[in-house]
Amino acid sequence: MIKAGISFLVIIMFLTWSNYLHAQPLDRWELVWSDEFNGTSLDTSKWALELNEGDPGIAVYTRRPQNVFVQNGCLALQALQENYNGKQYSSTQLSTRNKGFWRYCRVDVRAKLPRGQGMWPAIWMMPNNPAYGTWPRSGEIDNMENLGSNVKELYSTLHYGASNQSSQGAFSTGAAHTLADTFHIYTMIWDSSSFGFYLDSIHTYYNLAHWAPDNVSFPKPFDQPFFLIFDLAVGGTWPGNPDSTTVFPQQLLVDWVRVYQHQGASGAIQSSEPPAAKGFSINMAGNTLTYTLKARAEVKVELFTVAGERISTLVETFQPAGRYSLNLTIKSVKQGIYLCRFENNATRESWTGWTK
Repeated sequence: MIKAGISFLVIIMFLTWSNYLHAQPLDRWELVWSDEFNGTSLDTSKWALELNEGDPGIAVYTRRPQNVFVQNGCLALQALQENYNGKQYSSTQLSTRNKGFWRYCRVDVRAKLPRGQGMWPAIWMMPNNPAYGTWPRSGEIDNMENLGSNVKELYSTLHYGASNQSSQGAFSTGAAHTLADTFHIYTMIWDSSSFGFYLDSIHTYYNLAHWAPDNVSFPKPFDQPFFLIFDLAVGGTWPGNPDSTTVFPQQLLVDWVRVYQHQGASGAIQSSEPPAAKGFSINMAGNTLTYTLKARAEVKVELFTVAGERISTLVETFQPAGRYSLNLTIKSVKQGIYLCRFENNATRESWTGWTK
C-alpha cells in the first residue's frame, strides 16, 4: 500500500513440489481470530481507526461514522467527495495494530470492491513491532490491492529491503463480471518460507518461495508478527486522481475476515514431502491421476479448492499393491485450479495441483 518510488518485480511461479504452497483443508487449520461484522457498530476491541498508515492519496482519513460503519452484516469503508480539512475527499483506514497480529497464518477476507477512476482499496499487513528498521526494511504484505479504473484486475505484493525491493503478482478475472459486482474471497497464506495468494478458492494467481532483501537474510523480514489493515485511498501517483467519470460515494464492503494458523506447527504451515518418499508415487497428467502402491493400503483420494474446501471424495477403500488411474473429470466443477489429496492409511499424504 505504501507506494513511494516503487520498481515492480513481477514473478510467475508454476505448480511444482519445490515452490507450491499447499492450501490445505480447513480442518487442518485453527481459527484464531475473526470478525463477522454482524453487529451495528465497530468492535473496538479488535479494530483501531488509523489516520496515518500508508498513503491516503489525496483524501483525508477520518474516524467519522460517515466514513466507516457497520451495517447489514458488513463493514463499510466509504469515500466521499467533500471539502473536509482542506481536502476534496475523505475516506478511512482501520487496523488490528496491537489488537491482532500473527506470524505465519492464513487470512481470508470476503469483500466487494469500489469502482471508479482514483479508487484504491487495499487489504494489507504491516509488522506490529518492526524488527529490522523503518519501512520498507521490516516488510509489508499487500494481500490485495485494486485500482478502481480496472475492477477486473488485482495485485498482491511483498515489499522489503532498504531500497524498497518488491515482488508482485497480478490476476485478471477476464470475465464479464468484475470485482466490484459482487463479493469475492481474497486469501493470503504465509508460512516460514512461502506466500500464496488466491481468489475465490479456485484461482491461484501468485506463489512466492524466495525473496532476497538487501538489508537482512532470507526469510527475514517475514519472520515476525504482522497486523491487518483495511483502507480505501483516493487518488495518488499509482491509481491517479478521480475524474468526471468517478461517482461518489464509493465503498469497500467487508462481509467477514478470518485468520487461521496451522495446527501443531507453532503457526507454521506444514508442507508435504515429495510423494516418492512415502511408499507410493503419484502423477498428474491432464485429467488423470495415476498412482502406484508398493503394498496393500487403505487409500483415500479427495478433491479440494485451493482455499481448502472439500469438493468430493473420489476413492475411499483398501487396494492391493499395483498401479491405478483415476479420471478427475467432474461436470459440476467449474474451470480453475484445484488440489487433489492422496492419503495412504490416513498417516501419509501428498498433494498435487490440477487445472480444469
